[in-house]
Amino acid sequence: LIVAQEVDRAGRKLDVAEIQKQIPKAVAREFQIYVDEIVLLRNGTLPRTSSGNVRRHETRTRFLDGKLALWIPKPR
Repeated sequence: LIVAQEVDRAGRKLDVAEIQKQIPKAVAREFQIYVDEIVLLRNGTLPRTSSGNVRRHETRTRFLDGKLALWIPKPR
């Protein structure tokens, strides 16, 4: 399981280490499955349909091809 999450401009203040710790715990608690990777994306780059639904297959393809627009935290 890969979790892809968009991060907005306010994300500069995010504690990435804490996010990477809490998301797998929440997913395991709710769904009893293991998270293999967490991918943080720039805001507005997650592929969506015209109605706003996430295009899961396209997201998967972009992930596997290394073509997702990753969010890179700036040093504080």
